[in-house]
Amino acid sequence: MCFLCDFSRYKMGLRFLDQYSLLHFASGVVAYFFGIPLIWWFVINVVFEIVENSEFGMNITRNLSFWPGGKAYRDADINILGDIICVLLGWGAAWAVDRFVKKHWPAPVTSVH
Repeated sequence: MCFLCDFSRYKMGLRFLDQYSLLHFASGVVAYFFGIPLIWWFVINVVFEIVENSEFGMNITRNLSFWPGGKAYRDADINILGDIICVLLGWGAAWAVDRFVKKHWPAPVTSVH
């Protein structure tokens, strides 16, 4: 099995991908449809990962009941890279599908009489 995504003995945040990689990807999709430019989405997520993995950020997330996972330790650098790549891939996938649909299935023109 791929060492980057072997979940059989996993702890969150140690591998390139973990159970929250899909959440990161999905947030990229949402960001695209909210109109956040890719460069800003990249900057936002780099800053987010820095703060989330600081002592300050981990203390905050430990006390948020809605936060998925909590954090007892900072993510491995490889996981931080994976998180950032996933948010960018999500944004890029949404952009690609949006362009494809607009090109190949344009909205029907309707007239109101």
